[in-house]
Amino acid sequence: MGKEDFIIHLDYVYGLVEEERQKCRTVNGSYEEKHLEFILKELKIMRLKCGSRGFHPYYPRGISDSWDYDDPLGNELMELAGEYQHLGIEGQ
Repeated sequence: MGKEDFIIHLDYVYGLVEEERQKCRTVNGSYEEKHLEFILKELKIMRLKCGSRGFHPYYPRGISDSWDYDDPLGNELMELAGEYQHLGIEGQ
């Protein structure tokens, strides 16, 4: 996966997280709003730093520790984290 494909995927996942954050404000969402806001901040940094070293997102640890294994949003975020890590390795 190249940088352009990663950005497309990141934008898609960002939209999913933002949608869930909005649900937290209007109805009882499935996630904690503060956690989603933290993820959104990290996704913005990942977008700026993709392909370079120096930023290691924390959100994957939080997801693996506290989210359901089969959570669709969690799985999408974990896949994105793997792609980001791969881009960092390629950028070395």
